[in-house]
Amino acid sequence: MSPEDRRNDAGRRRATMRRVVFLAMGAALALLMARSGGATEGDAVFRDFRFHCHVVSGVLILHGTGGSGRQFLARSFADELYGLGAPLDTTRWYVILPDGIGHGRSSKPSDGLHAHFPAYDYDDMVEAQYRLLTERLSVRHLRLVMGTSMGGMQTWMWGEAHPEFMDALMPLACLPVAIVGRNRLWREMIVEAIRQDPEWKNGDYVEEPRGGLRTAVDL
Repeated sequence: MSPEDRRNDAGRRRATMRRVVFLAMGAALALLMARSGGATEGDAVFRDFRFHCHVVSGVLILHGTGGSGRQFLARSFADELYGLGAPLDTTRWYVILPDGIGHGRSSKPSDGLHAHFPAYDYDDMVEAQYRLLTERLSVRHLRLVMGTSMGGMQTWMWGEAHPEFMDALMPLACLPVAIVGRNRLWREMIVEAIRQDPEWKNGDYVEEPRGGLRTAVDL
């Protein structure tokens, strides 16, 4: 067999081996999905993971009270902002949608501590977001911080706490002023409605104080 024939034969064997490997991988994946009944969503937590790259084109979007980062994936929002050539084109910008403390899948009182959960405020929420970006996601700079309602208030605070970390702020549906007047009174009424519910049990509730929550919603 000539050297050229030997090279061709070796190439055919490698190609055959690759096909066998791909077929084996496909069969294994099919078997796994068959056993699990299909795809399953889950979480993976790496305690000491560090990205090797540094993000300098990030966009941070912050949700309002009672919301979560997932709300910004709704088609009414995402279709207008994240597509190719759109203002927040995800092929160009690294878009981050965190759940604030007390919301979504972040730590919150209803996880088990109830009223014994540490008291926190917007400063704590902003600091947690900052540490998420810098310590876990290796973000070194943001192009934009944008938020709605409570997230808008936190956007103002980002500008005060970390003024060099972003190029621009876009707070929506909020003002950089203290909560006063009717707004504060309304919030106090909501808090008292929940606290006065017998099921509240001074914060050691077994089930949610639904009566107080209904009153809060009605307000």
